[in-house]
Amino acid sequence: MVSRILGLPCVATMHGKYSDVLPSQIDYLDAVFTVSEGIRHYLLTEGGVQHPEKLHVVPNTPDAKLFKAVYVASLPETTGKVVVSLVTRLDQDKAFILDVFYQAVAHAAEHYPGRIHWQVVGQGTLQETFSERVEALRGENTVSHAGWLQGEALRDAYCQSDAVIAPGRCALEAMSCGVPAIALGSKGYNGLVDSATWQQAVFSNFGGVGDKHESYQQGAVEKDLDRLMRSRADRRGLGHFGRQVVRQCFNESEMNRRLLNFYRLVIAAYKADPRPRVSAEAFLELRLEGLEISRPRPDLLVLEHRCKQPEKLRFAWYLFRDGEVIEKFMYRPEPKREIPLPGPGAYQVRCYVQDEHKRRISFVGAEAVVEPDIAEVPDQR
Repeated sequence: MVSRILGLPCVATMHGKYSDVLPSQIDYLDAVFTVSEGIRHYLLTEGGVQHPEKLHVVPNTPDAKLFKAVYVASLPETTGKVVVSLVTRLDQDKAFILDVFYQAVAHAAEHYPGRIHWQVVGQGTLQETFSERVEALRGENTVSHAGWLQGEALRDAYCQSDAVIAPGRCALEAMSCGVPAIALGSKGYNGLVDSATWQQAVFSNFGGVGDKHESYQQGAVEKDLDRLMRSRADRRGLGHFGRQVVRQCFNESEMNRRLLNFYRLVIAAYKADPRPRVSAEAFLELRLEGLEISRPRPDLLVLEHRCKQPEKLRFAWYLFRDGEVIEKFMYRPEPKREIPLPGPGAYQVRCYVQDEHKRRISFVGAEAVVEPDIAEVPDQR
């Protein structure tokens, strides 16, 4: 919207297996960058995106000046143990990563008791549940939680590790430090990056493309962990190979130059053929100035739109209880609606707005819970 109102170029970067609104908006974009060839392939074949000529691959690159092999003293509790670090957010969208990691922890407890130290680098909403699960599975192996790290602290955590389990950029950063990496992303498992797997890992942005559990081959992480545990020499060789992959395919200077040159081309094309500006009034979203929500009684919600030219807009409301539609208030030129909440349950109101050109948008306007005896104030969204 901003680019069309100002009449300026607009580009987007897609980091994973999500098409979002790209299929409907790509006509208004000057270029789209994907961080791997696999993500570009997905957007074109399954994501419903047209204009393949607008999609260009510019991968994430690690800061090679920061992420490099440096000497870091081992932690006392890791003496004599192989340190394997999991580096990821501990949130629901990373559930596949955590599930596979649990399998690795259980396998190590049975086959390498007392020989592995698990270092967890990251935090998130699932942290408590995750910690309890790992504690129950680790057996005689030890575990530490470093929390969220960045900069030199993150680099040092990589360098203290004998191997990492990580997705995307984190796998790249570890490899740049010469540390072997098991590429495990939120969408797929590429496994230990070696001579047989590196091209698939690069193609998918180290686990950013896949079908999660459906494409995962049972026993894969256990097999890769067994290989890591063979010898220090094997791990050193894998780390050296991973660093070569980073230098060849993810050179920071080359990728930055490539991205900057794309920006220059987009700007030059705009200057050669400036586009007309679009009035802000053409966007229905910008005519909505806010939604006022009140709850005069525990069993009643009152919602009212503040908007420009409300007489040209029509409004509809759907009431959900526990995920099911229980009542519909169809389109009428009335920006205010009183909505009774019939009995206990978790309620959600979805608002629909339509303009004079039949353009429509929808969004969750309010949520509320009605208890048998206690009523909660709704969340405003």
